[in-house]
Amino acid sequence: MKRKILTTLLSLVCATGALSLVACGGGGHTHEWAQTWENNETHHWHNCIADGCFITDVSDKYGYAEHDFSDGDCVCGYKPTYNYTVGLEYKFDFGTDSYFMKGSGTATDNDIIIPSEYEGKPVTKIEDRAFENCNSLTSIKIPDGVTGIGRNAFAGCGSLTGITIPDGVTVIEEETFKGCSNITSIVIPNSVTTIRQTAFESCSSLTIVTIPDSVTHIGWNAFENCSKLTSINLPDGIPYISDATFMGCTSLASITIPNSVTSIGNNAFNGCGKLTNVTIPEAVTGLGNNVFRDCGSLTSIVIPSGVNKLYFSAFSGCSSLISLTVQGSETVIDGDTVFEGCPIETATIPARICSYINNAALKTVVVTSGDRIYDAALKDCSNLESITLPATVSYIGDEAFMDCKKLTSITFNGTTEKWKEIQVGSNWSYRTGGIIVHCTNGEIDYT
Repeated sequence: MKRKILTTLLSLVCATGALSLVACGGGGHTHEWAQTWENNETHHWHNCIADGCFITDVSDKYGYAEHDFSDGDCVCGYKPTYNYTVGLEYKFDFGTDSYFMKGSGTATDNDIIIPSEYEGKPVTKIEDRAFENCNSLTSIKIPDGVTGIGRNAFAGCGSLTGITIPDGVTVIEEETFKGCSNITSIVIPNSVTTIRQTAFESCSSLTIVTIPDSVTHIGWNAFENCSKLTSINLPDGIPYISDATFMGCTSLASITIPNSVTSIGNNAFNGCGKLTNVTIPEAVTGLGNNVFRDCGSLTSIVIPSGVNKLYFSAFSGCSSLISLTVQGSETVIDGDTVFEGCPIETATIPARICSYINNAALKTVVVTSGDRIYDAALKDCSNLESITLPATVSYIGDEAFMDCKKLTSITFNGTTEKWKEIQVGSNWSYRTGGIIVHCTNGEIDYT
């Protein structure tokens, strides 16, 4: 609604420009009033302080520009606090014919509103480090026209409680929200295709994050130390999980890994102590160092057949891991620490890795493939009760099952004649519980 008011206070019309000061004095003049500010800045509220001004109720002057008198002149200052925060800094970009937001400048507000336009041009980007370490910033409104948010733009904004990423942003840059320790939830719009490294690292209050299927890349350490994040669904189509993506997410209890994933990087879930169930897709061929290290609530895991190597400490410290299945016949184990501290009770594995899960908790071992049970492979497995061996086994090494005091049953998926052809080493069954070998056509009693 617009209306004209004739006043007798001043003699000139005050035309105000953005962030400018205009002096006017003298007799009567006409102001055109507007409920909202126009982009051309020609309409403004008049804060009458002179005697006889009939506009006295501030509620009737919503969006007004403050006027006062200095040396007998009226000084008009443009201050539409309802529209954007005063004091923000901008940079004009000739390539896009738009303004980039540089930062808070002299703005002291805790709640910042970025305008969609500045000086008649659109605001399209928030610059790198624009609001980095603005510890007093509690909220910020970003207009829909912004399509770029730079590196470290809000890093270290420890009081920021929430933010809406505009639809149109395609990349969440590195460290954009790193250390925003009071943000509890965030929705990533469907326009985003890339979340770069450390984008949300140490957002320690983040409990909910929605990642759309448009995202095809999540960089390393992207959600590291988001210690209150409880669950996450990764988008269909993402090809890999980068190094340390969810490292230190100590409340993460469940995650859905899509079938498109082919590799899971070093430390990807290291320290996710509440993770109880993980399904590794069949397409995965690579699992990195420490990938599930110290996932103390993980109870079972199936390693798909395409994984050709399990690297250093992949499952070390998984103190509840009692069931293991390794489907690949050629899977190689990189050192003794892969399953260190894992109380595995039931193992379905190829022959080549028997010796790497040798521990007191083992009760049942099913060997799925291979021709050799190596020397001392399951020696001293004091709770081992049964073993199943494939018909392909042709050698059982020295002390292979020595001191397995509860071992009473071996199931051999071949004939008794085939069993007798197997070459056995010295003391292969010494101090066992009295073994009966169950073959496909009969039994052999070693009791």
